[in-house]
Amino acid sequence: MTNVLLLREPSEDGQDRYEAIFTEAGYYTVSIPVLETAYTNVENLRDIIHGGPHASGLDGVIVTSKRSCDAWREALRLLRDARQVNQTRTGTEKGGVGKSVTSCGLNS
Repeated sequence: MTNVLLLREPSEDGQDRYEAIFTEAGYYTVSIPVLETAYTNVENLRDIIHGGPHASGLDGVIVTSKRSCDAWREALRLLRDARQVNQTRTGTEKGGVGKSVTSCGLNS
């Protein structure tokens, strides 16, 4: 069996699609995570959430990746930690794109 190195973090939920494709083709896969997420501007995001959508002239939020979802959660955590959570974000259209962001809770 031929070995293939995947420079990425394997999927946490179930069988990884890349590993499955390569395994089906007769390869043995090894995944090595080579990236680490570091938040940028999460304080700005926290302030936007805290102020509510209309204070920033926003009508919606679109989250396009798991990392964006993680940043949203981090901003909410910062709000909770500072006991600043308010309900002004209610009524904002929100949504996520793809399976990796459904756990964000934006599609509910």
